[in-house]
Amino acid sequence: MIDPRVKMNPSRVREGLRLAMRVGLPPEAGLRPRFWLPSGRGVSAGVADGEGVPLDPSVDHRAESGRYVDGVLCALEYTERPGVQLDWTQVLPSVVTVTVLDEEYRRIKGFTHVLIGGEKFKLRNENMPLGLGAIGVHQFVVVAEDDG
Repeated sequence: MIDPRVKMNPSRVREGLRLAMRVGLPPEAGLRPRFWLPSGRGVSAGVADGEGVPLDPSVDHRAESGRYVDGVLCALEYTERPGVQLDWTQVLPSVVTVTVLDEEYRRIKGFTHVLIGGEKFKLRNENMPLGLGAIGVHQFVVVAEDDG
């Protein structure tokens, strides 16, 4: 039973969570998550598919513009098909749950995909926000690009 007289110190809890996230990320910067934050789609008119490409080839279309956000502290949980090494190749995990605290969430809100270990994972959904006292916790489910 939790003693109601014990007060949670949000800054100490946040510090501990951030340390755990830092320890859990790959030591090589090139393998750490990079979140794609689009600045807008380039479709000028007409009906487009789910990727924003116009169905009518005569409609002007430019590639999506944006930027990658690096250095985001997060926790990664491989929730389906863990990666395995076969004799001829590495089979990567297909679904990852990404957890960030409220400070990091503000930096990546609106991202469309994330590179994890250099592999592209598209945003499937954002779970309902959670709370840990005064700390906001956000989770995203991302799916490997090849798994759709």
